Amino acid sequence: HPVLSDDVKKLWRLAVPGILAAGIGQINLLVGTSIATGQAGAAAWLYYADRLYQLPMGVIGVALSVTLLPELARRLAKGEKAAAHGAQDVAVLAASGLTLPAAVGLAVLAPPIVTLLFERGAFSAADSAMTAQLILVFSFGLPAFVLVKALQPSFFARQDTRAPLIDGAVGVGVNIALSLALFPSYGAPAIAFATVMAGWVTLSLMIWRMARRDIYHFSRTLLRRLAAQVLAAALLAWASRFLG
Repeated sequence: HPVLSDDVKKLWRLAVPGILAAGIGQINLLVGTSIATGQAGAAAWLYYADRLYQLPMGVIGVALSVTLLPELARRLAKGEKAAAHGAQDVAVLAASGLTLPAAVGLAVLAPPIVTLLFERGAFSAADSAMTAQLILVFSFGLPAFVLVKALQPSFFARQDTRAPLIDGAVGVGVNIALSLALFPSYGAPAIAFATVMAGWVTLSLMIWRMARRDIYHFSRTLLRRLAAQVLAAALLAWASRFLG
């Protein structure tokens, strides 16, 4: 019978947690959709809302993750920790700089986008309104979802795929607990809120873990730049809402 070499065993030990960690978002969606079947139409609203907010998350988050991982691995292999830290800074700034406007755009333009794309046949105006409401809630979690994707390569480049899985699993637990607690009273929006909170909890745990291990930390310069991006996004939201 075939015998697995030590290298192949190591590959699987790293690959399986990494695959699960990368799929945490889909697990959260599965959990939410399962719970949402208790309300007529809620599963469909969640599905369509998820398709729209997943677009920027996939384009921005996945692209940054794929680009950053080999760069970090190369820098760390050479012992260039400062350069690796700088590359992670660039990824964080790029993630937030691209995601915050996307989140504002989704929040502000959700009603016309949903109406244009989905409102036909059995998908009524009421369905469009509920889907747009869910997209509004999801937009508050979009920065967290993308930043998780941007930070995961720091663990993967160090051959640690278990830590992101653990942090993501805690997020799934938060999602399940909040969904079960809030869904009976608030319906589908509670599912979206639980997913958003799960994303921010996962991101917070990752940042805390990285700082505790001295892998990466948000410098004051980085925090100032992030604050400027948040302010710009808030001004964009105000302008879009009141001047548009």
